[in-house]
Amino acid sequence: KKKKNFSFGDASNDGVFTLSAWVVFSDPASNVQSVISKYNANTASEYLFFNNNGYLQMNLYDLNTANIIRSKTNAVVFESGKLYHVAVVYDAGGAASGIELYVNGVAPAQTKSSVGSYTAMHNTSVALQFGSTVAGTFDFARNMHHVMVIEDDLTPAKFWNYTIFMKMVYFPQKSSVVIVR
Repeated sequence: KKKKNFSFGDASNDGVFTLSAWVVFSDPASNVQSVISKYNANTASEYLFFNNNGYLQMNLYDLNTANIIRSKTNAVVFESGKLYHVAVVYDAGGAASGIELYVNGVAPAQTKSSVGSYTAMHNTSVALQFGSTVAGTFDFARNMHHVMVIEDDLTPAKFWNYTIFMKMVYFPQKSSVVIVR
């Protein structure tokens, strides 16, 4: 079943997905910088995949910021000016334990937690954003390429091979956004 508006929930159930991008952050330890999001501050939010002051984090929202499941790396993983492949895989189970973060193909130690009572994301009209949010927050220089939104919960080997293949074969010198449906 195809998702509408890059939404992966219907208020009752979530769908599986993988988000992936190659990114370079400047001063990552001092900034909150969105990689991929459907986030609108406290209302009508779905997901926010971001650098949180050097930590990689993924939040899933049950419409608002009162009901959240999330995963955050336990240690700072980013250095300024370095290229990283970041990804998140979600298994649609409705629990924080189903969110797995990856940096350069490896799942670093991470803490999974929840706030409030999360059921599922809602299919909102909030636009999909790269390097920002609809609320105009968490911007960065958008120094990213090979951004992918994939409607599948890829294994680490599959998404790592997929991104290397995309980088080397399809778009060796261009920035790109790939939506796999």
